[in-house]
Amino acid sequence: MATFKAKICVVGPAAVGKTVLSNFLSEPPGTRPKITQEYKPTKGVRILEMTVDNLSTPTGGHASVDVELWDCAGAEEYEVCWPAMSHGLHGLVIVVSPNKPSGQSNTILKLYQHFIKLQGLRPSKVIAFANFFGNSQGVHDLKLPSDKLRVVECHLEEDPDGILLEFRRLLNSIVSSFVKQAEAGTA
Repeated sequence: MATFKAKICVVGPAAVGKTVLSNFLSEPPGTRPKITQEYKPTKGVRILEMTVDNLSTPTGGHASVDVELWDCAGAEEYEVCWPAMSHGLHGLVIVVSPNKPSGQSNTILKLYQHFIKLQGLRPSKVIAFANFFGNSQGVHDLKLPSDKLRVVECHLEEDPDGILLEFRRLLNSIVSSFVKQAEAGTA
C-alpha cells in the first residue's frame, strides 16, 4: 500500500469553529475530544498530524496519507502569514458559520483568492463546511465565490460520521491526484 504526504489548511473567518473541527478530524476514532463552544482564538497556526489509511486510489488499490492539518487563525492580522501557510498546499477546508452570515463575505473572498485561485487549487481539493454549532438551519443563504466548491452542512454533535466521510472524500481526491502524477512521472 502506497503512502503519501499531504498538507491541508483549515481556513475561515475568526470564531467559526476551525479549531474545533481540526481537533475533531485529527483525533483517532474513539478518542475524539468533547465538542465545546468555548472560544479560544488560534494564534497564527497550529499544525496537527495524523495518518489516514485505506483510501481508494484510481487504480483500484488502497493508500495511506500522512496529513499535516494546518489550523490557520482567522483574524485579519495573520493575513501576512498566508503565503507561508499556503506553500506546498494539497487541499483546503474552508469553515464558515451560517449563523453569522454578515461580515464573512469579504474574508471568504480573500481566502478564496489567496488559497484557491492564487495557488491553482482545483475545486475537487476543496471542501467548505458550514458549521452550525447545533443550529439545524440550511445553507441556502450561504454564498461562496465559486459555485464549483462543495458546501457541506457541519453538525458535529448530530452527524460526526458524515463529517468524517466528507473529509475522507477530500483525502481520496488528493490521493487520486498523487497517483495520477506518479503514473505520469511528475510526482
